[in-house]
Amino acid sequence: MDYLFNQIYRNPYLKQIIRKHLCSNVSIRVSIEYLINNYNYLSCKDYTLNICLGLEGLEMEDQYMALDEKYRNLVTELYVFQTMEPTKFSQLLQLLPSNIRHLNQNNSEIGQNCGPDLTELYLSLYFGPTTPLEKNMVPSTIKKLDLSGYHHTINQGVLPDSIEKITFYYNTDNLTFFNESVLPENKSKPVEIELNMLKDLEQRPVFNTKYNITQLYLRLGPTIEVDSNLIPSTVTKLTFAYLVVELKPNVIPHSVTDLELSDYNLELKVGSLPPNLKIFKSYYYNQPFEPFVLPNTLTYIELDSFNQQLDYGVLPTSLVTLKLYGYSHGLAPGILPDVPSLKSLALPSFDDTFSQDMIPSSLTLLHMRYTESISILPHFPASLKHLRLSNFNGNGHFLNQIPTHIETLDLIFSYLDSRGLECPLPQHLKTLRLTDSAPNSIPSQYLPQSLRKLVIEKDQLTFEPAYEGQECVYPPTLQYLGVYPQFKTGNLPKSLVSLYSSLTNVLQHFE
Repeated sequence: MDYLFNQIYRNPYLKQIIRKHLCSNVSIRVSIEYLINNYNYLSCKDYTLNICLGLEGLEMEDQYMALDEKYRNLVTELYVFQTMEPTKFSQLLQLLPSNIRHLNQNNSEIGQNCGPDLTELYLSLYFGPTTPLEKNMVPSTIKKLDLSGYHHTINQGVLPDSIEKITFYYNTDNLTFFNESVLPENKSKPVEIELNMLKDLEQRPVFNTKYNITQLYLRLGPTIEVDSNLIPSTVTKLTFAYLVVELKPNVIPHSVTDLELSDYNLELKVGSLPPNLKIFKSYYYNQPFEPFVLPNTLTYIELDSFNQQLDYGVLPTSLVTLKLYGYSHGLAPGILPDVPSLKSLALPSFDDTFSQDMIPSSLTLLHMRYTESISILPHFPASLKHLRLSNFNGNGHFLNQIPTHIETLDLIFSYLDSRGLECPLPQHLKTLRLTDSAPNSIPSQYLPQSLRKLVIEKDQLTFEPAYEGQECVYPPTLQYLGVYPQFKTGNLPKSLVSLYSSLTNVLQHFE
């Protein structure tokens, strides 16, 4: 995003386009120290930047409340992770940032004095007793409300008419709290409801269809049958986190375009999946697919355990992303649809040889498995830019065959030590990701000297200097470094623009 800001924004026309379409709701999570040290940087940004601050513990709460107003007012998203004593919470409400847009905390009594820009409110009420919400407790500016662990009925007039979406998380099998609530009615556009029932339902659920339930998460007990009257016809995203009964044809509403069957492992029939489905995910499903079972509207398929032989005509030609993490059977040319839409393919368990005609010609990302039997890289299409290698052992001959049009490489190593990394990576690479399977020690000369972006997903990894007295082990072209919080970076190159902590989302910039 800063590359866009510094390079492309110099063109006023492009600046307006990018600001409108790409730079809205960009979020970074920062520390209090970072707010203070980088005030000038954060206060001059001219795109919509959400600055998120999390208050973890009493010490951070006190530090925040002691902050100068100009630092507090940089924050647009505030997370309070502990339930605060009422008097202290009231003091916190008086010290909310003037531009706050999102508040996530554990106290239900918010009130109306939270500023005009607060549009998102997340109440996590799992711990300790909660009192029912009353009128004027929820600010009248709120458009998006998340209620987690709120086990009360909502009375008429309690929630403001400004609300556009409500997300419920119920850790109970009782739908009464939801069904008997009186929610705002927006005449121009119905309030969007996301309903998550986190506990197994032992009785058939009956939903209040007066409300516009668009997202539904269910765990159905083994005696509950799924029929055409179970799921409301307004649902577009449906997750069965637990389902052991047969999913018969034509029981899921045609409105569903996003379906996840987490634990389901009974064979799907033609018509079991809704005809307008675009996204299909399943963790346990491992049954054969007959032709026409997968609708030709699907753009995204992700199956973790599926390992049945695929035949011609099974996979839809509408696919953009195909992830078959467990698939290890043969793939004859033509089984994978060679269509312009297919851009991303993941086959990390496939240990056979890729023939020249097997890989779709439009791919931009391929996740494949390295095996000792692969002595020559398959013929990669010129469109391929991103290669992700699983089970890699550091084979230098293999690396030297990576074509120059591949600019991004992810390495998931098999067990090896730094002696297996004698051959450096191809110099044309621009982005490199080293996962937590990487050796603890890697020679610094292993890194391409043209590298611009490096992501390290292992705290214990160190880079060995190429020679005694080497001050910086990173390539001189590196602009972005992503690490885990405990990673010891050492001296950073002068070219570095951004340092990112991938678990806490803390971003640091260098002028």
